Amino acid sequence: MIGGTSTGGLIAIMLGVLEMTVDEAIESFVALMSTIFKRERRIPFSLISGKIQPRYDTKELENAIKQVIFKRGLPENVRMRNGQVPRCRTFVVALSGNARQTVHFTNYPKRGEPNDMYDKIKLWEAARATSAATTFFAPMKIDGSIFMDGGIGANCPLDSLWKEARLAFGPNALEPQICCVLSVGTGKPNLRAFGENLKDVGQSLLDMATETDRTAERFYENHEDLSNRDGYFRFNPPYLDEVGMDEGDKQAIIRDRTEAYGSDFRERLYIRRFQEVAGTEPKQQNRNPINLSSVSKPTRLFYSLNKTPDHIRPHMKSYWHRLTLPAFEIYAQIAYDCQNRSKYSKGRVDFLAFHETFNLINPSAKKVAEVWARLLKDKSDVPNSRHPVSFVMAILHMLHMERFDPDQQPTDLYNIEGDRREALKRFDRWVPCECKKKCGRQWNFANDIGFSKGGESRKCAVENYLRGNDFRNAFATKDRAMLEAMHEKWRRPRHHQ
Repeated sequence: MIGGTSTGGLIAIMLGVLEMTVDEAIESFVALMSTIFKRERRIPFSLISGKIQPRYDTKELENAIKQVIFKRGLPENVRMRNGQVPRCRTFVVALSGNARQTVHFTNYPKRGEPNDMYDKIKLWEAARATSAATTFFAPMKIDGSIFMDGGIGANCPLDSLWKEARLAFGPNALEPQICCVLSVGTGKPNLRAFGENLKDVGQSLLDMATETDRTAERFYENHEDLSNRDGYFRFNPPYLDEVGMDEGDKQAIIRDRTEAYGSDFRERLYIRRFQEVAGTEPKQQNRNPINLSSVSKPTRLFYSLNKTPDHIRPHMKSYWHRLTLPAFEIYAQIAYDCQNRSKYSKGRVDFLAFHETFNLINPSAKKVAEVWARLLKDKSDVPNSRHPVSFVMAILHMLHMERFDPDQQPTDLYNIEGDRREALKRFDRWVPCECKKKCGRQWNFANDIGFSKGGESRKCAVENYLRGNDFRNAFATKDRAMLEAMHEKWRRPRHHQ
């Protein structure tokens, strides 16, 4: 999902709807800015009423946006919502001139919208509305409603992004699904006047100068866990405040100061962390935003896995002891998604379906193939190979561990016929708890220690045993015996795999 306000809204449309590469978006954006800011009014306000007049020709902006759309092979009047499932959910923020509220124009349907205007709005109209910066361009009129640049209400649309993501992906488990949130600032806020009279301008500028950074800081504070696991990044080059939105001739200043910002050793480390989490932009050929495939797309859930204690047990030297229940559940979702997309392997997972799960940058395509092949007896034809779901989950665990610790690899896989291979056949097996209180929990021992789900943990003596300290457990011989009995039941061989 991607969202933006004003110039950020235009970039969001270029990347998310028109499916440009980053380089293509930069080229189109620079050309757009050079076109629309050619001729400026000499007097930007009415001498009689004092009301601010647009400084630039709004028609130039509209035509330039339509040209960008047309050059991507789309009709210039194509709708923002074209009836197809978007590859990337995209929204832009504008401000309703009547209600003074922010509105989101999206390329995906939403429940509870007040009318069908959002289904009918054209792509160029949405782009035009979000970029209608007061004093620069006239407000946009759509079905009798007036819209303008959303900079006053959401100059930094982080909160808008989070709201849209919760509506789109569900409110209960949003953070575990997130690889990372990326926020890109424009340096110091691009100060734009707001209001009809000159006396309104000053306070609006002060508001905008502080709102952006406050929003970013507030988002960090409200989602500190996300930030601590490298799930939130913000890049905001400083010292760009002297460059106005209409000063395309100062591109060299922007470039030089942004490069200086990226050359700072602290920022280089920050950028490297971001690349490790998100990778770099994959190369795609024949990008066509019109003919979207109706085939279900692979999940990117793998990139929600992180190195926090929820997903990797700390202070564990053993490769397999690091497995946790939350990570296990994500492995299961990915594995069954791959199974559903496998074409020729009933009940199993094709390598090609598994391969599509990754961005092939981190982990690389070579790494994915190498880890997949670890559990193959015959490694001569990896692309046409297949694995049971249990093995796929084990492979995901290995990729997860080695993504954050590349030097660590399991030492017990080289004898592929050994006990570890047999244990991995049972990776997705659960056995009922045998505690006397009938807690209703189930147990899995893929991490060689044991973890449980369901039922009531407070009633489970075995769960309390695992959570207890060494002194307490020294006297809990019955609890230890129950744990060992369940582990032995879990070890019983499955049918040949």
